[in-house]
Amino acid sequence: MAYEFEIKELAAQPTACVREQTTPDVGAVFGRMMGEIFAYLNAHGAQPASPPYDRIHAMSDRGFDLEVGIGVAAPIEGDGRVIPGVLPAGRAAVTWHTGPYDQLSAAHGAMQAWIAEQSLTSAGPGWEVYHTNPNEERDPSKLRTEIVYPIR
Repeated sequence: MAYEFEIKELAAQPTACVREQTTPDVGAVFGRMMGEIFAYLNAHGAQPASPPYDRIHAMSDRGFDLEVGIGVAAPIEGDGRVIPGVLPAGRAAVTWHTGPYDQLSAAHGAMQAWIAEQSLTSAGPGWEVYHTNPNEERDPSKLRTEIVYPIR
């Protein structure tokens, strides 16, 4: 798959998120974590302001330090496992992946190669923004995921 890349200037996005150490099978825990976030938003009368995302802060042989969240209009207080977060402001390299989630690693590889070719430097962990709800779109070839990498 051919990817197109662009550099964007992002505004900070407050989020409601859950962060935990998890196994490499991110898909299995993503739904549970989003369920916790939506339960918090519903209980506090808050509405999502952007699509769901995930961000891996660190990887090891044992698993991932995973953050799953959703943008909100204003910072939240948090309650138990759901905590306030922010997707940072600044320059970012961005591309889109259309297709199954199990092929996202190709988009990440292409993004990392492009960043190196442009002599850019990473400014923290990247994230994936899920613009298509797989519960509504059953055809995996139509899933649209935005890949974002903060850069200097």
